[in-house]
Amino acid sequence: MAVYLGRIILNEPSAKKYFDLGLNYLEQSDVISAIDKFSNAIELDPNFFEAYIYRAMCYRADEKYELCIADCNKVIQLKELHDANNRTTWNNEEGSHELITLTQESFQLDFYAAQGYEERSLCYAMQKNFELAFDDINKAISLYQSSEDRERCHNSLHTDTYRHVIEISKELDEKKKQLQDAKKELEDMMSMFAHKFRSPLDAIIYNTTHDNQVKLYTEAAQTMRGLLNIFSIISTDAEILKDKIKQDRQGSGRLVTVFSKTLDMILLHLLSVSGAEKIQQHYMAYAKAHGQCEEQVSYKTWCEDYFELEQALQVEWEQSFALLLNQSDSLEQRFDWLEQHFFKLELIGFEHAEFQFKEYGVTESFITILLNEILVNAFKYYSSASKESVIVEWTERGGFQVLTCRNPSIRSERTIIKGSHKGHSFLSALARKTGSAFTKPVPQDEFVVEFGIPNELLISK
Repeated sequence: MAVYLGRIILNEPSAKKYFDLGLNYLEQSDVISAIDKFSNAIELDPNFFEAYIYRAMCYRADEKYELCIADCNKVIQLKELHDANNRTTWNNEEGSHELITLTQESFQLDFYAAQGYEERSLCYAMQKNFELAFDDINKAISLYQSSEDRERCHNSLHTDTYRHVIEISKELDEKKKQLQDAKKELEDMMSMFAHKFRSPLDAIIYNTTHDNQVKLYTEAAQTMRGLLNIFSIISTDAEILKDKIKQDRQGSGRLVTVFSKTLDMILLHLLSVSGAEKIQQHYMAYAKAHGQCEEQVSYKTWCEDYFELEQALQVEWEQSFALLLNQSDSLEQRFDWLEQHFFKLELIGFEHAEFQFKEYGVTESFITILLNEILVNAFKYYSSASKESVIVEWTERGGFQVLTCRNPSIRSERTIIKGSHKGHSFLSALARKTGSAFTKPVPQDEFVVEFGIPNELLISK
């Protein structure tokens, strides 16, 4: 080996000389050059386990974790192959036994395999695969304890320290995830807070510019007050929310009445100019059914060529439904109007719900939030060539009061962006805070959403 102008030149290249040169570069903190020389050594000797270990260390320093893991795997494989080749079988009265012939090379391979497990564990830790990291660091310790040079292992690699670092890293990562989850839940809560106010707000806006019904103003304003109250509780203390619902068991509030009021506000919101894009498929289906456009019209063509027809239908439907609200409180007449313009809606079990609550109180606001989220999605993503019904059911099952909504849909309709897609995450958070049962539904054509409220929250024992 010779030195010329600050560079080391090999007169007669060999795996050992390339390896020594790699160590020289590593001492100078030149990781890239060290990797290159260790790679030269491995090319000349594919079983040079020491070169694999040092190259793995360099890859980890360069944050190339997958390459580091690959080199560690190679060292571990070399040890396993060596053990297999030096394994002998002997027999005695108790049966057949295997014995590994212990050589100096065996002890060396134990040591370097331990380093391989250790390096790999650190890579796993950086990738946040903490279970694999702990498994590897424990394997490393086991191998170090069987190695001849225990003192050197303990002083040079400090496996206990590494394990402690991994434990701290895992703890910090979990805390970071908790903070991120809490931040996201708060953001979702604020998003849903704004979203749930749109329906009563649109009802007030429409009423202001058209009929000025005192009853509609009152219902919308009281609903907004109830929503404001329950969101303030949800965002602070879940136990208080549950206690408030448990205490709200007297009053004139009835489930079917909440459904009727919620449906009115949802429709006034969706039938507004701002809500038109969320129910575009209904305008198009209505136009096709009444011969106002060709049956083969696509979404793209409808948006490009029939926007004026859609605007006319929006105004017509909004006025028609507002007139219905002026003339009748009948839920049946609303269902008839729905079937003519949207779909047939079947309501099951709401008349027979065995609990009551204060009108516009915390229970009504809680149920309003659930109905609003679930029904709005039914309108937004409904699609059925055979005009299948949307079924909304309230039933008792397994200790829960269960709200179920079944609505037909198709994939092309569900993939159109019509909102924030945070609604189901919000319902999941609401379920956690109230001990309710909710599983995010599987996107499918027969779309089913269920939310189960514990009986103890709604029904007196």
